[in-house]
Amino acid sequence: MRLKIWTTAFFLTGVVLLVGWPWIVGPKPADTATKQELARYGLRVLMYFGLTATVFLVTAILALLVMRRTRKEFLEESGKNLQGLIESTLEDHAQKRR
Repeated sequence: MRLKIWTTAFFLTGVVLLVGWPWIVGPKPADTATKQELARYGLRVLMYFGLTATVFLVTAILALLVMRRTRKEFLEESGKNLQGLIESTLEDHAQKRR
């Protein structure tokens, strides 16, 4: 359950980061901006993009882990169901023979 919560939390964080891009990064400097201002803006965009990409990468990894765990649980439950079906079928056949 915790894994699903973390996956959802990272996904929502990524969506908030995407939506907040214009306000957090800010407007692009004017054409008359100095190289230092452009470099600061470029670094800010690069850092923000890296953070956003990392958040979505972690989300994808967590989603993979959720899928693996769910698949494992499904296979275990399927095996238990099949075993129960076989046992009940054998009991029915034994009752018919009596």
